[in-house]
Order: sequence, then structure tokens, then C-alpha cells
Amino acid sequence: MQRLLRFFLIFLSVFLIYFLALPWIAIQLDHRFKLIWRLPFLMETIAVILILSGILLSFRYCWLQIFPKGMESKSARPGSLMHSLNFAISGTWLCGIGLAILLRSPCLLGFSGIVMITGMLCAGRMEEQELPARFTKVLSLFTHIPRWAILLFVLAITVAGLPALSEDKQPAPAVTEPGILVQIRCKPGTAFLWEADFNQHIRPAIEEVIAHGNTYTGFQFIKAALPAQPFDFMLIYTGKSFAALDKPAAPPQYAALFQREGTIRALSVLKEMLSYEDQVTVTIVYLERKR
Repeated sequence: MQRLLRFFLIFLSVFLIYFLALPWIAIQLDHRFKLIWRLPFLMETIAVILILSGILLSFRYCWLQIFPKGMESKSARPGSLMHSLNFAISGTWLCGIGLAILLRSPCLLGFSGIVMITGMLCAGRMEEQELPARFTKVLSLFTHIPRWAILLFVLAITVAGLPALSEDKQPAPAVTEPGILVQIRCKPGTAFLWEADFNQHIRPAIEEVIAHGNTYTGFQFIKAALPAQPFDFMLIYTGKSFAALDKPAAPPQYAALFQREGTIRALSVLKEMLSYEDQVTVTIVYLERKR
């Protein structure tokens, strides 16, 4: 029972540190230094395979080291512990690589490489003894590989992600300008009459105001694309400032209309267009200006 409890405490501690604390720190550093690791979606499948393989590898060798059986119990010496530790470190490294790919975290990739290299260097300083007989065929291949070759392999895998690494450049702040949004809904069957009067009388007055540049700097006329929309026409006036409109006065386009067509004709046109309108909504908005 004590061995089982010790095993779960060790495994849970490693899990919390390596799979929760370390990724959180790495993601914070990625955001701090504005790093982005661009990888294709296919890499996510590879990442899951690496994580599962690493977990199984670490779990298996930790379990066998804590609960030795048969010949393994006789060979539970420092050398055997180091070989199991090497495989546990390798499994942890695979998990780190997979998790870094899954989270697109270059800092976590670097942390995984540092953990692997540090673990291998520490394990290399301890005495190596004969391997357990049961795992001789599997582990002998690993122990005959020079340690410097393993370290070079880890460094190569860690550095392989650098070409896909880029800096997350924040876009320049958008330049906005104030605007007046007017939504007009006409009575049934009168929309085309309102539009005809607008194009004949109001639009030329708006263009004249824009040409003078005193109030308006731009204008957009939008028609409803679907019958279910809450408006028939949308008018968007843009300008540098609409502070002058705070004073009680006729809108600039109406003032220009009176000058163009005279008071009597202008009042007749406005009265006719007003009879077609069912609802008018005016809203002050800010629009992004194209550079």
C-alpha cells in the first residue's frame, strides 16, 4: 500500500508540474514576447501520439522501478534505476514535445529540451551497472548509443521548430472618424418613390456639401438586400467632426437643397419624402477609415 501510494504521489506531482505549471509558464512567456509557432493541423495528430507514447513509457518504467518483480527485484541497484530514469526522462521529453506542438508554444518546446538535456547529464554522472535480464534486448540498444549523440538529437529536434517561429506583431491602431447612421423604413409600396426623390433632389445637395468640405467628408447609400431587414435604406454620413450640429439648425444637405431649389420647392420635396417614411432612426457611430 505504501509503494502504491508513493507511486501515485510521484506520478501526480510530475503530472501537475509538467502538464499544468510548466505549460502555463510557457504560454505566459509566449504572450510576453509575442511569439507564434505556426504549424500545420496535421501536427496535432502527431502531438497526440507523442503525448500518449511518452505517458505510457514513463508510466511503465516508473511502475516497474517501484514494483520490481522476479529478477528485476534483484537488480534494483543504482544502475538499473538510472536506466529506468533515462527512459522516464525520454518519455517526459516526448510528452513535452507533443504538448508544445499541441499548444503551439515555442517556449514549452525549449523547456522540454532543457529538461531532457539536464536529466541526461545528471543521469550520466551516476554509476551504470548491468541491465535487468528481462529488458536487456530492449534497453541495450539505448545504452550503446553515445550520450552525446542523444543530446545532439534532442537539440536538433528542439531547434527544428525555429523556422516556423515568428513574432506576433500587433496591428497599428485603427484610425476612426465619426459618422451619422440614418436608417429609413418606408411605408409599403413607397420605397421606390422615396428613392426617386432622394436621387433627384437630396443626393446632389449632399454631394455639394461634401465638395465644400465644411461638414461632411463622405457619404454612403445602402439599400436593403432582403425584405426582412428592418430598414429600406441606410445613409452613412462621415466627417471630421459634428460639433457644429449641436446647435439648432437645418442639416447641411437640407440647407444646400434650399439654396439649390428654393424654399417652396425644397419644402414640397421634403414633405413628399416625409409622407413616404414610416420610421427613421439616427445613430452616431465611429467608422474605421482606410489609409
